[in-house]
Amino acid sequence: MDETIYQKHMKIIIQLVGDLGVDGADDYLRQELMDISKKVAIFREKIADLKDHLQQTTNTDEIFHLEWDIKSAKELLDKLLIELKIIDERYICFRKYITEKENIS
Repeated sequence: MDETIYQKHMKIIIQLVGDLGVDGADDYLRQELMDISKKVAIFREKIADLKDHLQQTTNTDEIFHLEWDIKSAKELLDKLLIELKIIDERYICFRKYITEKENIS
């Protein structure tokens, strides 16, 4: 992970811990991971369903709309995957922060 990205995550983590405490920050970050993971799964299923429907469709107008829906869903999925990566990195930084904090104490 790039050092500037790490520093940005650490600023957020320090603020979260200050506002919510360690357990609250952990709960918040875990909930973020679960929420975005669910969204990723939903969009993957949606894309698979649209592709299945597309293979069974013969109407050209419907094919066009399904192709557009698939493209749109893939774009949203790509954004969600980027968001998931960021949240995952943030949680990794949080765990490192906690480990370092425990070693100091």
